[in-house]
Amino acid sequence: MKFDTAADDSLHRLKHIREIKRRLENEREKRAGLYEKYCRAVNIIDGADTTLLVLCTGLGIGGVSLLSTIIAAAVVISVAENSSLAGWL
Repeated sequence: MKFDTAADDSLHRLKHIREIKRRLENEREKRAGLYEKYCRAVNIIDGADTTLLVLCTGLGIGGVSLLSTIIAAAVVISVAENSSLAGWL
């Protein structure tokens, strides 16, 4: 009697495992389709993000170097504002 219950429990677990596996495979296929569909948009956004990151870093370094010379304080303020704006974007 106990053996039959254990076998039924095992079959139920195996059925549940197969169902979960099928759902995961469907999810993987759906994600692959979405990636193919939106791959170009993702690459464009990644490029814009990289450009803004480099711009923000360059403006920050430029502001510090100009500030260390104390010659162009007005230019430093402008560079810092542009750097902040690029960082915000």
